[in-house]
Amino acid sequence: ALQINPKSPETLVQRGLTYIAMGDRDSADKDFEAAIAINPNAKSLVPPKPALSLVDVSQLLAAARQERQAGRLTATRML
Repeated sequence: ALQINPKSPETLVQRGLTYIAMGDRDSADKDFEAAIAINPNAKSLVPPKPALSLVDVSQLLAAARQERQAGRLTATRML
């Protein structure tokens, strides 16, 4: 569809959603930004960015485990 109409905000958003499903948020954000540049109303079609990605959460959990194993993090300090 983008080959036929490369300036279609709806198609750019759809491709961006596909990129998200494949785990490629950077490419998705580029498509979302391009869609919004073409038509600012396309912003309503773009999903919000999550505060933390799954990778970020995994890294935080790994760091917390290391801190707990080192004795620097206890259940009461986590609260």
